[in-house]
Amino acid sequence: MEQSASSVALLDSKGKVEYVNPKLLEAYKISRDEVIGKQWNFFLSKNSSLRENLQEIGNTVLKKGMMWKGMISGIDESGKKMWRESRIFPIKNENGELIHTVYTSEDVTDRINAEEALRESQARLESIIHVAPIGIGVVSDRILQTVNDRLCEMTGFSKEELIGQSARAVYPSDEEFERVGREKYDDIRKYGTGSIETKFMRKDGEIIDVLLSSTPLNTRPALSSPTRTTPPSSFPLTCSRATTWA
Repeated sequence: MEQSASSVALLDSKGKVEYVNPKLLEAYKISRDEVIGKQWNFFLSKNSSLRENLQEIGNTVLKKGMMWKGMISGIDESGKKMWRESRIFPIKNENGELIHTVYTSEDVTDRINAEEALRESQARLESIIHVAPIGIGVVSDRILQTVNDRLCEMTGFSKEELIGQSARAVYPSDEEFERVGREKYDDIRKYGTGSIETKFMRKDGEIIDVLLSSTPLNTRPALSSPTRTTPPSSFPLTCSRATTWA
């Protein structure tokens, strides 16, 4: 426990601290002398969300003898919100009597902040995709992950018919599908983006001319933009589409 990357505290049957490891002292900015012999919630900050779960923890750990696990938040010294993934579990003797309780926690603030930033980025991307006046889709490994209404209008397929399917669904032949993938990704490798004139086959069988442009989104699905160059009568010439193909 001394070398553990997690904060660890060992409590007696009354909830008083018997042991804390160096990581906990570092995380909570306290000394061993300050905490040993004190009630375990002594080292919690006043704004720790763990305080809101004390009743649940008592029922789970002390009454049911089970492990409690949860995400707790607090405010660090700089005023920033921090997150810790915590576990509290009982240790009993051979008679089933509680003799110790163990508290462990890990700082997961960076992970939580990264996940939140990713959700916000995805939400912005989704907003752009669904309001754009061009057809847009997102794919991973050439499997459609999302499509907007304009792309559905362009191909005649519904979202339900496209999402989760291979991009091959909109090409008239295997040969054209493979050609586009080969040439477009060669351009992406060389220049970071790729555009190619190709043909899509609508659900009704009509073949349409398309300009497909793709740009990788970091390590995530690439952003592609097919623009109709010879639209059928049901689509005005000014209608352009952008799709994300991988």
